[in-house]
Amino acid sequence: MFSSPVLDLVILLSFIYFTGSLILSTINEAIASAFRLRPGQLEKSLQNLFFDNGDWKNWVDNTLKTNPNIQSLMKATDKYPSYIPASNFVLAVITQLRSTGGYTVGSDLQAAIAASGLPPVFQKVLADLSLQVNNDFINFQKSLESFYNNAMDRAGGIYKRNTRRVLLVVGFIVASFLNLDTLQIIQTELASPAKLSQSVDQITKEIPKIKFNKDATETVNIQTTKGTVAVDTKIDSTKKADTAAQQVRELTLYLGQTSGYTLGYSAGDGFVKQWTGKTGQLGDFLWSVFLKKLLGLLITAFALQLSSSFWFDLMSKAVNVRAAGAKPDKKPDA
Repeated sequence: MFSSPVLDLVILLSFIYFTGSLILSTINEAIASAFRLRPGQLEKSLQNLFFDNGDWKNWVDNTLKTNPNIQSLMKATDKYPSYIPASNFVLAVITQLRSTGGYTVGSDLQAAIAASGLPPVFQKVLADLSLQVNNDFINFQKSLESFYNNAMDRAGGIYKRNTRRVLLVVGFIVASFLNLDTLQIIQTELASPAKLSQSVDQITKEIPKIKFNKDATETVNIQTTKGTVAVDTKIDSTKKADTAAQQVRELTLYLGQTSGYTLGYSAGDGFVKQWTGKTGQLGDFLWSVFLKKLLGLLITAFALQLSSSFWFDLMSKAVNVRAAGAKPDKKPDA
């Protein structure tokens, strides 16, 4: 086995960031669920698909929203779903082409679009799509699905950028609360290589128990002393607050027990001393200590925004290097 304090530190930090990113993901899901961020972004994106076009917004609010193919996805008539599949959107449009535009199999698709009562700006898009496929109805549906998916990709990009800002703030709060100060961890662990090696030995035993499910839900299953914790890693997943709180508690306990790193602050003046460099009252203040602490927590906050799979892969590769041992010296030629 090849043991190096630097390699062990990489493994420890990767494990801390990996578990911390799962905690952050769980909290983010709870926030998204509580404030209905995903449905709100979907509604806003649909309304603004053609920017400030009033006819389009009215159609989205009064016609699309009441279509059975869309309502079947809703929990209540006044609440948007978190996601509308392209197939449902296309069926909603086809429903209007048939009911209002009078389209039937083999009839003139262009005429049905013109008579459909759809917003003029959307009729122009549909007419162009129809011409591109020579009025073939099957290919028209496929083109409409592609149009919708491209629009939702753009909306998803906006949602993810907005979410990243929230994750940075929440990540800093999580790092501060758990005292996941990257600079402090480096300083503390390198000062005791033997303890660091023992912690990494424990981490290597836990890695085979961590399972990634690369299915539609994209979950990570972790075996803890209280059972299996399944964490959704997709940014648009949602979770109830009580479930999220339970998972955060279990993951935090798991992080502390497995990493060997003491989370939080010691009793008494631990918090004050780490943030100010002094014991006693908050009035004793050293800017150098404060800025170092702030920097260490910010580094952690940025690291937690990276995906859990990124840190798990890095940790696994480092563990493999550690387990493989040092490369033997090349024997001299006889």
